Amino acid sequence: MENHAKTILTIIVGFLLLYLYTKWFWIIYLISSIGVISLISSTATAGIVFLWMGLSKILSYIIPNVVLSVIFYLILTPFALISRLLNPNELALKNNTTSLWNMETRAIQKDSFEKSW
Repeated sequence: MENHAKTILTIIVGFLLLYLYTKWFWIIYLISSIGVISLISSTATAGIVFLWMGLSKILSYIIPNVVLSVIFYLILTPFALISRLLNPNELALKNNTTSLWNMETRAIQKDSFEKSW
């Protein structure tokens, strides 16, 4: 019985919070039945925990992909498009000059080479 009691308690509290949010009365029956079954039978408790962990394993494959897709399409893509509209040649990919060297206008001193970082 490796932390089955904690897992059952977490499931019950989660469903209780869901009930408080939605006011669906059938959740009370579900909470009661999970609690009574887990008190009566340790085998049934292990089964409930196994099903719950299986559901969490399935969700662990789906949810991160959904969250990353939402972040990419709703946050990063508009940010990139706005950035491209406001500054289209940020990387200086279009070579409009005769030289790629930048001329330094200030006088270079000896101590400029001392601590370059």
